[in-house]
Amino acid sequence: MELEPELLLQEARGNVEAAQSYRRELSHRLQGLREAQRQIKDSASQTRDVLKQHFNDLKGTLGKLLDERLVTLLQEVDTIEQETIKPLDDCQKLIEHGVNTAEDLVREGEIAILGGIEEQNEKLWSFTKKASHIQLDSLPEVPLLVDVPCLSAQLDDSILNIVKDHIFKHGTVASCPPVQIEELIEKPGGIII
Repeated sequence: MELEPELLLQEARGNVEAAQSYRRELSHRLQGLREAQRQIKDSASQTRDVLKQHFNDLKGTLGKLLDERLVTLLQEVDTIEQETIKPLDDCQKLIEHGVNTAEDLVREGEIAILGGIEEQNEKLWSFTKKASHIQLDSLPEVPLLVDVPCLSAQLDDSILNIVKDHIFKHGTVASCPPVQIEELIEKPGGIII
């Protein structure tokens, strides 16, 4: 059974139109598919950039906060050190002055003892008079180590676990972003979106 040439031609034209329509539809779908792929790639790239920027900002801010806290604590150490070391420095100067005075007195006493008899009396008298003005039995009190500050830092290592837990829970990635409102118009009794 042969089809008539006219009918065959009409069927061929119909098939060509159907194929063209099919091709157009496939081309539109391919274009839509490419747009979808581009949207995924572009949004993934943009999301990566946002994440990197956010975490770099966090690192910078956390670094600054930690640096500020360190400076504050170091200043506290400096203040305590300066306030508590001054009395000890004063005591050291007093003791060093006493040591120098005692050395001078010992030298002068040894010379007076070794001198001649006439010379010895005068030197011994001068030495004894000088020695009586210096309180050789009065010693400055040096504080015991238990009475002197011993600085230390109390650092809570649990902060690392707390921060780590918060960091690991910080941020999410969604395949569909939340609703974004691009324009708001205020109206009495409401808002038009």
